[in-house]
Amino acid sequence: MADSTLLRDSPLTVALTTLTKTLITSFSIFGVSPSTAPNTPTPQISLLYKYPESYEFPLKSEQFIVPQPPTISKLPSVSKEIMKKHPTQYVTMLPGEETSTICVCLRQNEFLNITSDLINPVGLTAELFKEPYYTQRTYCFTTTCPYFNCLFALLSQLSEIGYRNKLEYYYSFILRVEMQSPNFTVNPIKALLEVKLQQFMKLERPTEAINVMLGNNNKTTFPCSKVFLSSQKSSEIERSMGLVGDYSLIRLFCTMTVEDVLNTLCMMMCGYGVILLSDNVTSTSSCVLGLLTLFYPFYWPGIFIPYVPDILFEFFETPVPILCGGSYPPYKCKVNAYVEELDQGYWNYFTGRKTKYFDSVTLPEVLLPWRTELLNQLNVLVKTYVPTSPSVEEREVFIEMMDQKKVVDFSEHVRKVLREVLYNRLIQSVYNFCLKTKTDKLDLFIQKYPKQFYPKGYAFMKKFVES
Repeated sequence: MADSTLLRDSPLTVALTTLTKTLITSFSIFGVSPSTAPNTPTPQISLLYKYPESYEFPLKSEQFIVPQPPTISKLPSVSKEIMKKHPTQYVTMLPGEETSTICVCLRQNEFLNITSDLINPVGLTAELFKEPYYTQRTYCFTTTCPYFNCLFALLSQLSEIGYRNKLEYYYSFILRVEMQSPNFTVNPIKALLEVKLQQFMKLERPTEAINVMLGNNNKTTFPCSKVFLSSQKSSEIERSMGLVGDYSLIRLFCTMTVEDVLNTLCMMMCGYGVILLSDNVTSTSSCVLGLLTLFYPFYWPGIFIPYVPDILFEFFETPVPILCGGSYPPYKCKVNAYVEELDQGYWNYFTGRKTKYFDSVTLPEVLLPWRTELLNQLNVLVKTYVPTSPSVEEREVFIEMMDQKKVVDFSEHVRKVLREVLYNRLIQSVYNFCLKTKTDKLDLFIQKYPKQFYPKGYAFMKKFVES
């Protein structure tokens, strides 16, 4: 795949193996400032809150933390659903030269002039809702531990507590009572929020499933996958990839068919980059993370960005192999990658959006070895565990409501199938070949090893060893 030293020193690998004492390294809120004029054509993304104050974000972090530009819209007087819409959850990475920064993000609709009490504590009155405009604000944890199922639950509680009173006031005293109690006020809850935040920031980095106090003082257990390797470095990367898979694999197979997943994995193993396309940042980023998990025990050697910001489409055209997600660019991109559309609807199929916006690598006539066995076993798991609701939002809500033990079980079973059916056999075949031929020269290995799979698996093995 590439020199192992280079891979282990890659920013992605460093990010997944860096050990810190605590689970969370920082908390922040990004979005449109409450003082922004409603008619601003291009609202600016600002860092509205940060804890601890000493934490330093890399340059232009807001572009990756808020990859889709926020908008300002007037709230229809009869609408209740916009503000009750399920928050958007996604994972992103802040790229760096030596290490990347893992960010867990939650974006929700909020009133333009009313923020979380952490930013600007204020007592609510009817005057604040005379002309209600809404925008999107993003809550973010940075972490060195991809314990995403737990982190999203903590982040959701912070965002919900910080905005619940404001929404209840709006529905009860503005929409329903028609401002019959204009003098009613809701007092700020900043002190409560700060106590909760400080509790979360003190959580130690877990080595196994942990219990966290959520909701009405109820302890919630967040299970995680087992680690099978014994060496410290290997076990740390495996633990991290297991945590990534616990969150992402069920979402990957909710969004892509088993055949499409295996085709895309085949491209990655042949040395090609992969770009997943969708306007939905939740499904796109989770699918990219899922593919990264399935690629292990190999280390992705190129650029890794779960969701390319809408204003940085030039990342698509990098000559370096890239594994990323993103939306459709405003111009046609020539990319050295395989492009897969996640929104496989009627409109995309008949308008050819992919060919309109991308000049990309086509799927070569190669298949993963033991593909039929992989298909059969993975399809059984998908039918057993994976929800089939029609929309991404409904699937996301359903997954969050699932027993987390089942979500983790699915992740473990999928990775076990890949390990036993594909990777262990590949590694064993390389070992047997080297033992039999007693060759230690790379050029001879690349030339001779694929020939033992002729004709059925020769094309894949040739591209695989050359990559």
